[in-house]
Amino acid sequence: MDDVGAGSVSSSLSQLNLNKNDDEKNFETFALIWCDLNATKAEDKLQIQVQLRKAMNYIKTFDNVKNCEHWLRCRQVTSSCEKFILIVSDNCGHEIIPQVYELPQLVAIYVFCINKENNENWNERYEKVQAVLTDASQLILLIKSNQYKLEKLDDVTSLPMSIYNISSAKENSSTGVNGNFLWFQLFIEVLLRIQHSAEDRQDLVELCKKTHVGNTSQIQLIDEFELTYSPSNALWWYTRESCLYKILNKALRCQDIDTFALHIDCISGISDGHSPSSITRAYRAQLMSSEELDRIRSSIGSYISMNSFLSCTLSREIALFIISSTSTQISNILEAVLFEIEIDPLLEGTKPHADISSESYFQNEKEVLFMLGSIFKIHSITETDNIWTVKLLLSSENDHQLNELSNYLKNKIEDEPVFLSLGNILSDMNEWQKASKYYQYQLQQLNDKNSYSAGRCYRGLGNIAYETGNYDLGIIYDEKALKIFLSLSNVDKAISICYNNLGLGFQHKKDYEKALEYYNKCLEIDKRICGPESIEVAISYNNIGYLYYNQEKIDNALVFYNRALEIREKYLPSDHYALARTYVNIGTVYHKQKEYEKALSCFQKSLDIFIKSRREMHIEMAVIYCNFGITYEATSKLELALDYLLKADQIYRYSLPSTHPNVIENQEHLETVNQKLKCKF
Repeated sequence: MDDVGAGSVSSSLSQLNLNKNDDEKNFETFALIWCDLNATKAEDKLQIQVQLRKAMNYIKTFDNVKNCEHWLRCRQVTSSCEKFILIVSDNCGHEIIPQVYELPQLVAIYVFCINKENNENWNERYEKVQAVLTDASQLILLIKSNQYKLEKLDDVTSLPMSIYNISSAKENSSTGVNGNFLWFQLFIEVLLRIQHSAEDRQDLVELCKKTHVGNTSQIQLIDEFELTYSPSNALWWYTRESCLYKILNKALRCQDIDTFALHIDCISGISDGHSPSSITRAYRAQLMSSEELDRIRSSIGSYISMNSFLSCTLSREIALFIISSTSTQISNILEAVLFEIEIDPLLEGTKPHADISSESYFQNEKEVLFMLGSIFKIHSITETDNIWTVKLLLSSENDHQLNELSNYLKNKIEDEPVFLSLGNILSDMNEWQKASKYYQYQLQQLNDKNSYSAGRCYRGLGNIAYETGNYDLGIIYDEKALKIFLSLSNVDKAISICYNNLGLGFQHKKDYEKALEYYNKCLEIDKRICGPESIEVAISYNNIGYLYYNQEKIDNALVFYNRALEIREKYLPSDHYALARTYVNIGTVYHKQKEYEKALSCFQKSLDIFIKSRREMHIEMAVIYCNFGITYEATSKLELALDYLLKADQIYRYSLPSTHPNVIENQEHLETVNQKLKCKF
């Protein structure tokens, strides 16, 4: 556990049940949604759905407009990587299309009706409406044809990447300024250490079969994969257009750890199967938003990680053709970008890359494949004839600017059991349910249940319990961890962390005397082993400040918050996430003192830092939004209050159970603000 406030064992996946609730999960990017009062009754429409599954495996039908709209809006939050194709009938199209048209994940609409003349103006009124059709065979043919184009377009518009900003390189935290970059590099390092087996591959096969029941064309491919796959033909299978390729790419884009882990056998086969390449240049066609392009343009000299396999071509002409054939479809929305990648064949320490033309399913594309997590230095960016050329240099972990990062990653997981590492990474990401699963699995794998690793698993489970509001369980786990650590030698830091966590647990139970006792024990150890002005001591000051805040001892709280801030401002970069946490806490004190402008200033400082270092749906973003909302409510700026409270509500409900105190408190403020707005008007 960190601040509080307002805010090597042999490892295999075969025994880990990774997918218990897959019935509603779409493992591919595109989902076909059909809204028709008779969609689930008419036999002819059921047959159409069977044919359409050859283009899109996931089909969801609704015979109620409100249910369909609700599903789409919820999915917009819970599965932001998905894209929706909507079929509507004339009996519900007039109602649902205006309601959902603006959803950004809705990319195409088809009107399937009885009377075409009465519905022909749909195309003119709504750009996303692809066609108005009365013939089933035409509907199937058009959707299949357009879907092929959409998937090709998706390949050049969806490229998960993260940037390692050299100016912030001192912040080597998986939740810091370079958090996404560091997280993915660490994640790959950990996953590739997993010992995969035939049983793991069978888990993947069974998942594919389960999610493709009735899809005969894909079932045939899955059967073929089961019979013929070997590490030597992993590349051939990856490049083949099949559900395996689609599932892996979706997992990479959405950071779906469980699904991604099932592909480790294939990924290792791709990674291990190639010796150093002699190629010196490769090209990649890409369409990017202006915001994405600006991020690259402002990061010249920094590093970029491609968080998926990067498919390129040896031919500049092929890359330019891809740009010209796709950019015309959405030229007013996205920028055309050509990545020109220079490769030093003698450079050591790079991720694997190779000319795979001879092994690819599509041999005429002159394909070059870079291993996921490959790192490139951003050399330059220029624009000619409305095409931006971004010159990248393939980088090595031996690069002096990356060497510190490489050492950090290795030290972070050195001699640490694989699933403990995964649990820690997922916990950093607020993926608490998944993290808990890996901690529990690691405990099962350990022979010594009183080892240091076991203690860390219990401590990780305790953190999750606290974060999800189960403080009694958190205390139980931390007491188990503390008992283990107290029996070991040279683990003072681990003991200190347990004391800190137990202080948090008892503080939330309002046992302030016991909480302060544990915080002081933590502070005593940290002053002794880390120094009186250490970052660890600042954490204790912050937590004691929060305890006093909860006791309504506001002046004492501000004293300890300022002690924490003084140390952090002295030793941390100005955009460190720990500073953001301190600003939030000081802001809550100012709010309590009715110094609302000072409070808002603190919250804004915190938000500016967290925008750089946190994922959009991170829980700490919700805490800040909630504080903004409460403060604007206090100053009678109700529209602003409502806006921020709704943002907080969206994240809280995504991350926390409905019974969590943060969810309940935010909901109460929402209801109060809504009531005030009704009275106002």
